[in-house]
Amino acid sequence: MSEPAICYTYPQPLTQKSATSPGSNFNQQGGSIFNRRRQTLDRQNNTALFQAVRAGVVSISDRSWAMGLGFRVKPGGKYEWGGDLTHASSVGATRFNNLGTAIAATVLPLPDTNTRRDRLDLFGKYEVKKDVAIQVNYAYERYSSADWAWDGQTLTSSTSFVGTGQTSPNYKVHMIGASVSYKFQ
Repeated sequence: MSEPAICYTYPQPLTQKSATSPGSNFNQQGGSIFNRRRQTLDRQNNTALFQAVRAGVVSISDRSWAMGLGFRVKPGGKYEWGGDLTHASSVGATRFNNLGTAIAATVLPLPDTNTRRDRLDLFGKYEVKKDVAIQVNYAYERYSSADWAWDGQTLTSSTSFVGTGQTSPNYKVHMIGASVSYKFQ
């Protein structure tokens, strides 16, 4: 059998007073000790008071889209060639709804995050002998992103978190490769 939860309430002063001396029950950061204890109990009990003042709903959504196209041609001789083209993109959104009165004025909308990746792969293969082949590959990839949590966030640009000073990844890469394969028989 579980015991009932104990709930404490304390009388609250009508106004908050700033600290007059160190160690005072009324401090500048959190009000009275009783007030802080009451907020903790309100949060634990999920009371209507806590919901109206400090609660809210955070909605996070990600929309992604991807497609690809590939082909391979083997005309019947010693040659084979082909390629692949792929695209992927996504948009992430964070929204705040039904914010409590204590935080509604301090929460600003966040920009969407965007990511896009395009890639082209081409290959050609030539069979020199029955057990030896040479393959050549080419790849190109373009990646771009925009993320508010990276872009422009320095160590001092915010009071609520420490930024890294980095930016969202953006790059273009070309790659050429060649290989020789041998089939053991």
